[in-house]
Amino acid sequence: MSSPTADARPHDARPTGSTTPGDGSPRRAPHVSEPTPQGGGPARRRRGGRGRSSRPTSQAASGVPAAGDPITGDAASPGGAASPAGAAPLPRPARRRTAARRDAPPRNASPRAATARWTHDEARLAARRAAVPRITYPPALPVSARRDDIAAAIRDHQVVVVAGETGSGKTTQIPKICLELGRGVAGMIGHTQPRRLAARTVADRIAEELGTEPGEAVGYKVRFTDRVGEDTLVKLMTDGILLAELTGDRMLRQYDTLIVDEA
Repeated sequence: MSSPTADARPHDARPTGSTTPGDGSPRRAPHVSEPTPQGGGPARRRRGGRGRSSRPTSQAASGVPAAGDPITGDAASPGGAASPAGAAPLPRPARRRTAARRDAPPRNASPRAATARWTHDEARLAARRAAVPRITYPPALPVSARRDDIAAAIRDHQVVVVAGETGSGKTTQIPKICLELGRGVAGMIGHTQPRRLAARTVADRIAEELGTEPGEAVGYKVRFTDRVGEDTLVKLMTDGILLAELTGDRMLRQYDTLIVDEA
């Protein structure tokens, strides 16, 4: 016949003798702690006797962590080895944020403010339309003789390529043809030149033929010099100026026509 201590389990620490002391008072069962799990915090306590903890133990009777342990989070691999403990948790998916549109009208805009803005825009367009000077063409230039054909091509097509001999009047007369078509009112007519001197010279020449001063209906913008006002209809500039404006106005909304000279 085996003794009670031989049949007891290794982790069971209940006493084998009587639980009643000599004075006859009932004896309370001692507190026994479970072995600390590997890589984890303090183990949960349970009372002595035959009571069991509701949380399963993380070690077998031999003291070796079991594969797929629910406390340490180790997962059993097909080969029987456990994955390393303390693996980093999966990152939480980032929340998608909807950026507000820059050109969206304010939510608290009143109908009166919208009407005032529309009235201001209409008045500005009327003022720019009235600022268009009288347009004339030198009869000696070959482009002047073909201005009707060029005007029809610009009116009916989005992109037009005009080729001609040097000195035929392409640089100075095509901006005037665009003005005659009504361009330059809703937005400026941008006219690029490869050099700063050419931009200033062409602006002075077109302004002289239109009977205005440089900086009024016809202006120019080059490095260190800006002679463009609110009433400017034709704007001469270098290619670098136009490229620099793309950083703040990617759609080039300040222009309704672009003339790229000597492309």
